[in-house]
Amino acid sequence: FGVNGQLKNPSFFGKASIEGGSLKVVGLDSPFENLTAALQLKQGEISISNVRGDLAGGRIAAEGDVKLFTDRVPELNLKGNLTGSKLKFYPFQFVKVRGDLSLHGKQIPYDVSGALIVDSGLVREKVMGQKAGAALKTSRYNPPPSSGRLGDYPLFKLNIGVEAPGGILIQNDLFDAEAKARVTLVNTLETPRIVGTAEFVSGRLLFKDRVFQIQSATANFDNPTVINPSFSLIAQTEVNQIKIQMDASGRVDQLKLSLTSNPVMSENDILSLLALGVASGEARRLGTIDRSLLQQGEAASLILHSLDFNREVQSKTGFQIQVDESTAAQQQGTSIFRPQSSGDSVIQPKIVIRRQIGKKFDLSYGTTVGGSTTSTERQVNAEYHFTPAFSVMGVWFNYQSIDTQERTSVGLDLNFKKRFK
Repeated sequence: FGVNGQLKNPSFFGKASIEGGSLKVVGLDSPFENLTAALQLKQGEISISNVRGDLAGGRIAAEGDVKLFTDRVPELNLKGNLTGSKLKFYPFQFVKVRGDLSLHGKQIPYDVSGALIVDSGLVREKVMGQKAGAALKTSRYNPPPSSGRLGDYPLFKLNIGVEAPGGILIQNDLFDAEAKARVTLVNTLETPRIVGTAEFVSGRLLFKDRVFQIQSATANFDNPTVINPSFSLIAQTEVNQIKIQMDASGRVDQLKLSLTSNPVMSENDILSLLALGVASGEARRLGTIDRSLLQQGEAASLILHSLDFNREVQSKTGFQIQVDESTAAQQQGTSIFRPQSSGDSVIQPKIVIRRQIGKKFDLSYGTTVGGSTTSTERQVNAEYHFTPAFSVMGVWFNYQSIDTQERTSVGLDLNFKKRFK
C-alpha cells in the first residue's frame, strides 16, 4: 500500500490478495469458506476480482467494486454466481440452488437481487399439532437478527426471482409429494419471505392409514409479511369400494374442507368411513362396548399419526407400526334361521408391526391389546413376491379365549394380480 499527495487530500493506492479466508454473513446458516480474491485500491475505490470460495457445499464466484467515503457508508456494486449451494431457511430443511446474484446500493439496506434455480429441496415441517400461529413464524434456522444490524436496521433487502421446475419434496405428517414453484424472495436476509405460486407435481395426502392421491394442488403466497398462503387442493381415495373426493381451500389458519363420495353419502358417513372404516349407520349397529373399543383403537392410531411416530420409526428401523381393528368371532356356529347379533363378535384394537426384508419379502406380526380381557388374537403373515403380479403368502393365526379352547390355524395363499385397461 502507498499514500502520496497533500496531507489534506491524500491519495491511496495498493494491491492485496486473500488466500484461504472465511466470511460469516448474518442471515446465512453457513459461512463463506476457502475464499481467494485479488483487491486493488485506487483512491477511495476498491476493485475486487477473481473471488472464489465455498458456500454450503457449493461454489461461489464474484467480482465488483466498493467505494469508500469518510462521511457515509460504502457504496457496493458486486456480482456473483452460486453453484450447488444447500441453504437453509424456514420452512425448508435445505434448498440446493444455482444462479446469479448482485449486491448493490449507496445506502443501508443494500439491495440483493438476481435469479436463482432450485434443483432440489426438502420440507419436513409438520402441519398438524403446531401451536396457533406456528405457520406464521419467522425463520428458525438463522442467527438472531440483532447481531447483524446497525442499531435496529437490517443490512440487506431481498428481491430475488426463484424458479423451481420440480424436485421440492414435502414429507411431513400430511403430505408425501413433489412440488414446483415460481416465486420472488423478498423481505430481509434475516427473515426471508416469498411471493408467488407453487403447485404440486404429484404426491399423496395422508390421513391416518388412508392415502389420498392428489389430483391438483396450488398455493398462492400473496402476503410478503407472513407465511400464510391461500391454496386449493383436490384429492381422491377409495375405502370399501367407495370413492371419496376431498376439496380443501382457504388459508393455513382458515381451512375450508368438503367431502363427496360415489355412491353418494352424507359427510358424516364419509368422515366415519375414513376414521372408523365403517359408515356411521354401521357403527351405530355395533354394541356399546364394541363401538367404544373401536373408537379407542382409532384414537390410538390417530395419536401415532399426529406424533409422526410411525414415520420416524420406519425411517430409522424399517419397522412400520399401525393400529387396526380385530373382529374376533365367538366360538359359536351361525345359522340362517338365527340373525347374527351384535354379541356374536368382539372388536378390539390390534397392533400390527410390518417389516420389508429385501425387495421381495414382507413380514408382519399383529396382536390384540386392551379391550376384552377374555380373549387374545395373534397373527403372523409372510409374503414372498416372485413377480409384481404373483406372490405366495403364509398365514399363522392363534386365538385364545377363557371360555373356549385355544385355536390355531396355518394357511397358504397364492395371490395373482392382472390389470385390465
